[in-house]
Amino acid sequence: MKVKYFKPWILFFIVASLGGAIAGGIAGVAVGIIMGISGFGGDHQMLRLGGQIAGYLAAIPVSFFVYKWSVNRFVLKQVVPVPVEQENTSNQESDPT
Repeated sequence: MKVKYFKPWILFFIVASLGGAIAGGIAGVAVGIIMGISGFGGDHQMLRLGGQIAGYLAAIPVSFFVYKWSVNRFVLKQVVPVPVEQENTSNQESDPT
């Protein structure tokens, strides 16, 4: 049995990168605003570090859920066989005759 990994990996890479960048950017901006309002905004290094940490932490769950989606959607269907009963049931339901 040959499992195709390239398509799931590419989709995971693209979606996780874009989703992580968006989530990280939003979290970084939020932390920057909070730090600026609370008085930590004077030190730009501290703002940048806070934004980077918040962005990294926000991107972790995005990466996890995209990985889980990619594996469930593409890889498991190739590795785990569908039981015969479910396969026959799905064929009967989709057949209009």
